[in-house]
Amino acid sequence: MAELLEINDLTVELSVRGGHRLVLDRVSLDLAPGEALGLVGESGSGKSTMARAVVRGLPDGARVRGNLRFKGADISAMSPKQLRAFRSQSVATIGQNPRASMNPVRRIGDYATEALRTNFKVPLAEALRRAAVVLGDIGINAPERVLRQYPHQLSGGMLQRVVIAAALLVEPDLIIADEPTTALDVTTQSEVMAILQSMQAERGMAMLFITHDLDLAAAVCDRTAVLYAGQIIEDQASSQLQSHPQHPYTSGLVSARPRVDVGIERLVTIPGRPLAAYERGAGCTFAPRCEYATDICRENMPPVLVTTSGRVACWHAEELGTLLHNHEGESIGS
Repeated sequence: MAELLEINDLTVELSVRGGHRLVLDRVSLDLAPGEALGLVGESGSGKSTMARAVVRGLPDGARVRGNLRFKGADISAMSPKQLRAFRSQSVATIGQNPRASMNPVRRIGDYATEALRTNFKVPLAEALRRAAVVLGDIGINAPERVLRQYPHQLSGGMLQRVVIAAALLVEPDLIIADEPTTALDVTTQSEVMAILQSMQAERGMAMLFITHDLDLAAAVCDRTAVLYAGQIIEDQASSQLQSHPQHPYTSGLVSARPRVDVGIERLVTIPGRPLAAYERGAGCTFAPRCEYATDICRENMPPVLVTTSGRVACWHAEELGTLLHNHEGESIGS
């Protein structure tokens, strides 16, 4: 099956105080039609920058190298007309804060149907009818009434449902969900993610799901890629990544999760602080925090090793083997 989205050796430098800082470094990922891919990483690792790069939404002055292709078409070579069609018809974005997406003085119906009316020339009455159907599908009662309301009259969870409905209405090939539950309480998070997962699977859309929550990515996504300091350090099936992490950083994340079935006095932590891409040296970016690091790790960037279950960028991935699999519950720095 041909890939829907292909990202090859993507490097991004953003303009900062008259200079440029490295944010993403030779990132390669692919996404198949209908697949849900989780992109997990700490704040500042480059997750949202990657999402913006996919839709060519990076700020002025950004330097971009590498290749991004959608259905075989080079995104960087798209004309303004092609780019507008790509952004409005092929891909839909769901952000962190639904209130920031809406004009507070316009009705919900205006927001939900704008893409249909503007990009597909659907008459207002028909667009509102379609919007009401989709709102009903995702669990909103009295959708016709909701479409007449204003953003301040709805809760955060209701607004995020509206954002999801607006994305579904254009029937995109790809949904980019950039931490869509960050501003919601835990119960609402669960409800919204269940809706998004159900609609994505039912309609056969691919999804790039950006999050800092490893468990959430595992619950929602077929595959998970771990981003650290602007680089993909591991990429494999979500269930496999949870039970058999291949990289020491991923193992540390798995071990650091709070658990309700095990009593511990103190949560496990990864020692040191996260590095930004522009702070890295010649070697592995995780080496300063890794108990398994050797001279080769500190001096040379590890190659990407293709394994039976995915890919990993670690000099010692093969020899660590089952050691990382049994690492849960111990401190990675111990």
